[in-house]
Amino acid sequence: MAYVNSNPVASWQWYFGDGGTATSQNTSHAYLTAGTFTVKLIVTDINGCMDSTSKDITALAGSSAEAGTDTSICSNTAVTVTLHGTAIGGPYSWSPAIYLNNPNIQNPIATISSTTTFYLNVTSASSCTSVDSVTVYINKLPLVDARKDTTICRFSTLVLTTSSNAATYQWSPAVYVSNPSVASPNYIDNFSHKVYVTGTSAAGCKATDSVDVTVNPLPVVQTIPDSTLCQNTIITLTTTGAQNYSWSPATGLSNPGISNPLFIGTTGQTYTVTGTDVNGCKNTDQVIISISSPDSLKAPPPFTICQKQSVQLDGNNGNRVNYLWSPATYLSNATIINPTANPPQTTLYSLLVTDKKCGFDSTFTTLLTVLPAPVINAHKSNDIDCAFRSATLFAFGGNDYLWSPATGLSSTTIANPVAKPTVTQKYIVRVTDAAGCTNTDSVTVILKTAASVARFMPNAFTPDGNGTNDCYGLKNWMYVQQLQFYIFNRYGEQVFATADPNKCWDGSYKGKPALAGTYVYVIKAQTNCGLEEQKGSFILIR
Repeated sequence: MAYVNSNPVASWQWYFGDGGTATSQNTSHAYLTAGTFTVKLIVTDINGCMDSTSKDITALAGSSAEAGTDTSICSNTAVTVTLHGTAIGGPYSWSPAIYLNNPNIQNPIATISSTTTFYLNVTSASSCTSVDSVTVYINKLPLVDARKDTTICRFSTLVLTTSSNAATYQWSPAVYVSNPSVASPNYIDNFSHKVYVTGTSAAGCKATDSVDVTVNPLPVVQTIPDSTLCQNTIITLTTTGAQNYSWSPATGLSNPGISNPLFIGTTGQTYTVTGTDVNGCKNTDQVIISISSPDSLKAPPPFTICQKQSVQLDGNNGNRVNYLWSPATYLSNATIINPTANPPQTTLYSLLVTDKKCGFDSTFTTLLTVLPAPVINAHKSNDIDCAFRSATLFAFGGNDYLWSPATGLSSTTIANPVAKPTVTQKYIVRVTDAAGCTNTDSVTVILKTAASVARFMPNAFTPDGNGTNDCYGLKNWMYVQQLQFYIFNRYGEQVFATADPNKCWDGSYKGKPALAGTYVYVIKAQTNCGLEEQKGSFILIR
């Protein structure tokens, strides 16, 4: 149906007679039932003018075909599959009929060996035809060819080589292989097992192969124990556990290819024997042959200890010999390999070593150096009273210091800790020198309830300007709150006075050097110990 109008059309409205409508210029409509229907078109141009036309349409009885869902099958041979079709309005007609047991039924059986597309044609009585298709995909199984059943020796390396065109792999049991997701992993167990490999193609098809792995145990190869021989002695290296044997090195052996060669060498050697059993599995054992001679004996090592310490000496030749140490003084036992020695001074020991089997002997000397304990000295700066609230401890003579007890100490590991005990306390210091030797000393800090009134005052001074003892004043007067300090000459004249405990007399009087001779001091001080008064005399020396 066509419509011609000189003015542009603004809208289209279709009515198809069965309740269906459309608003586009060119459209289509499918009738669900057969019959005659009036189709009407109403158009409106850009000016709002309308026009219409109609036409009768006859809808013939139709048909419908549904061939089913595509499917995939994994196979390397021909397969049979049942098609599932649905036809409405006419009989079934499947093609290509050559693969079907009956092309004119709803569910024919198809026999195919490759991917094939089947078509279902349904034609109604009014010659209306409907066609649908279904594809059956035949995917080839992957080629999975694992290595043949294999026998190996325990601890041997075995690669489970697999030829395959698969995309992915999975071995099981996975615990027996190095990587269960590769084509050719290593077999990693030491016992026999059957393992399986499954290969999967890109299309999801799977194939499986298996390998029987037989693991033979290694032979238990055992030769003689390590042996020490006297010179020019022959010994048979008797060995069991295998079928064939090979010795290395061959030097000194009568035949390196038998189980029991004779050792006929003149020097010691370490031999390795490799035994091979009936399955071809190999194992080894080792024997050390030593030749006992005076030259084979070894000197004992030297030792160093600190005073009052002990040490175990070392004869250094094992149990094949007898020992005799000299001097026996300060030894726990002079006839054993490792006597305990605790001499008070450095001692040179002589050791007679006698071979038990071969009878020869040799004498060695070894020096046991006894280091002296460090010479130490511990003392204190003062005792504790109301004037001196703390005391400095001092220790000398070592590298490391350890004070005990820690009560009241600023540190226990320095040479000069500050002590503030609350009771009279004895401190012990352990001093260690560079050689590791130690010694101890002690010092007791006395706690006094009251201080002595008499404080130390120098009995002389020399104001000569040399920087030493040039000024006369208070020494070690701590915690002074108020002070009256006077100095008088022999005539009773006051030559110096101060209330500052940090000031002292420089030996001058009225701007001139005072005369040498005896002078008198008078001190009145308010301290933590209370009111202290002290008088005394001293000499000015020029």
